[in-house]
Amino acid sequence: MKLAAKLILIFLVGVFAVVSLFAWQTIQRQHAWQRQQREAHAHELVEIFQSAIDSVSASNSRVTFRQAVEVTTEQRGGPRMRWI
Repeated sequence: MKLAAKLILIFLVGVFAVVSLFAWQTIQRQHAWQRQQREAHAHELVEIFQSAIDSVSASNSRVTFRQAVEVTTEQRGGPRMRWI
């Protein structure tokens, strides 16, 4: 192999290594961000459901899942949840 071909090959391997490293870091950050978003959403839903359940239990009545979903959609902003 000629010297120019060897140098180009070494350069391309180096570029591939750097691009692979940055891609791996980006994927790891994206997974961490998604995990954090899911946890925040879950905590928010737990707080809303807990307040709905507490308000119903204080009045000594029975709550169904449908009623809890209706209460949470009234209290939570953003995407709406409904019973289908």
